[in-house]
Amino acid sequence: MPKELLEQNADGLPLYRMVKQRILDSLAVGEWVSSQTLPSQSELCRRYNVSIGTLRKAVDELVQERILLRKAGLGTFIAPHESGPMLFHFFNIVGRDGEKRMPVSRLQSFSLSRAPAKIAERLHLKPGAPVYRIENVRMIDNEPALHDTLYVDCERFPGMAREDFENREGTIYSFYLARYGVNIIRTVESIAATACPAAVAKRLVIANQAPVLEMTRVALTYHDVPIEYRISYMSTLKHVYVNDQGKSRR
Repeated sequence: MPKELLEQNADGLPLYRMVKQRILDSLAVGEWVSSQTLPSQSELCRRYNVSIGTLRKAVDELVQERILLRKAGLGTFIAPHESGPMLFHFFNIVGRDGEKRMPVSRLQSFSLSRAPAKIAERLHLKPGAPVYRIENVRMIDNEPALHDTLYVDCERFPGMAREDFENREGTIYSFYLARYGVNIIRTVESIAATACPAAVAKRLVIANQAPVLEMTRVALTYHDVPIEYRISYMSTLKHVYVNDQGKSRR
């Protein structure tokens, strides 16, 4: 393992934060991948030429941010976000009984498009850049609960086809990870009440202009690089939005 000499930078960034950034750099370029064990603490200390205390502070922050995952007696792993405790991490829609159930996705449309200026800005693309536009309805207990419209960069997901997306195993984010090595580690959401557009209302089987929650989400990978922009409409007749990330935080 190469040795990387770290020095205090001009901005006074703490040494452990520099180590954290170097670990993120390695994750971003695929040196270590999802579910892989991180090198031992002694190896990483030698690599970055830092003390065990400095390294632990860097790793602790990455664990708190769910980028790394500690398993007692086994070591520290690159956290996958497609299975186990992470499965529901990005899904906050529950029935009125308060229980989370895994939704079933039904693909509505898959097409090549040009990114409108607003969406291009959120994805750090040029206006008009080629994107995939994907419409999806998520079902809970065989009833439509959420309508999504997703936009992703064609260059980041080369060769993606409708069949690949429709026949994927697991969640959309697990598909990104398994097929393209893109690990979604966090999202930024905004929510507002609005009247449901006619086309969406039809797919959610609710009245046109019925009140719904409109949710916009940017999904990010390492170094806060945007991967996906999503607009969702949720009917609240039988489901509610619950954010319990604080409770589930490691």
